[in-house]
Amino acid sequence: MGENLQKKWITISEKLDVKIKTPYAIQLKDGLKIEADVLLENFGAKEGMLLFSSYGAFKQYAENITELGYGYSTMSEPEDGASFVIEDIIDVLKDWTWTGPEGKRPKWM
Repeated sequence: MGENLQKKWITISEKLDVKIKTPYAIQLKDGLKIEADVLLENFGAKEGMLLFSSYGAFKQYAENITELGYGYSTMSEPEDGASFVIEDIIDVLKDWTWTGPEGKRPKWM
């Protein structure tokens, strides 16, 4: 499980005022549950972006995930205490695009 990835996105959510849920489980149509490290709401797809620290955790279910309206991405597990550049995160979020209500779009977008 991507504990450091979760901590990173908690910090990002506080700095950029974006909504996340961590961890976050989805149930596929066949009843199987998959747990993502983070759900980033209102970006990338109708239901948000699922962030995983390991591609192997979901690769065989990628098509099922998109059918349910989620986007997904794999992000490396940061080392303990690793820093990040907030402008780089903003660039990633802009690439994923805003999918939430227009009136709630962050001002930095």
